[in-house]
Amino acid sequence: MMRPVEIGNICRSIQGHDRDRLYIVTGLRNDGMAELADGLFKKVDAPKLKNVKHIEVLERNVVFKDKYGETPRDEDIRYELNSFVRIRDYQGD
Repeated sequence: MMRPVEIGNICRSIQGHDRDRLYIVTGLRNDGMAELADGLFKKVDAPKLKNVKHIEVLERNVVFKDKYGETPRDEDIRYELNSFVRIRDYQGD
């Protein structure tokens, strides 16, 4: 069962030249597109637009409003993605 895409989801691209790259959903649009940032190549102020059908939502959800305020910084995005990768590697997933 596919998880619904929500702001703050850590997701993986499953289609396109960026396949297998991790992103955090920073916004959703009404046309079925998600705004994605990785804090390195795709910044919060210039996010990647990707069809929600072409991303896979992973387990962890970052609550930016409570943790970082309204808008996360690129450093916050990188920190959360690096933490997710370390936890996933430690658990052997």
